[in-house]
Amino acid sequence: MIHWFNPGHETALLNASPYYQAPENQVKMQRDLAFLPAWYANSNDYVLIEHPLPYSFQSLIQAFTIAEPIVVSEINPNSKPLKQQTVAPWGVSPQSLHYFEKIDRQYSLNWQIPTWTDDLRRLGSRFAAH
Repeated sequence: MIHWFNPGHETALLNASPYYQAPENQVKMQRDLAFLPAWYANSNDYVLIEHPLPYSFQSLIQAFTIAEPIVVSEINPNSKPLKQQTVAPWGVSPQSLHYFEKIDRQYSLNWQIPTWTDDLRRLGSRFAAH
């Protein structure tokens, strides 16, 4: 399974555009906490990140059996373990699905990406939280 931390998915959901651009504070939070899903993912899962983890942090986590970080720019299209994985973003929005579809097409990974429906928008709204 491929995990991805996207803390701005609520506003992306409201915007409903696959081309939504999060505000800088959300982008910074996403960048700084990108590896957060590793702590709840299974050890054989992956966490998609934009930038390599700092070496000092990599040294610290070697003692733990946790999900593996995958840097987008370092994806190898021939990597069999990354083929046909299920995508599990922190929050589903048209923007997050578009992001994964773009990566999937670029590297021919044949990922299983959720399909956007109006039910997802309704379930993600405040009205469904009652």
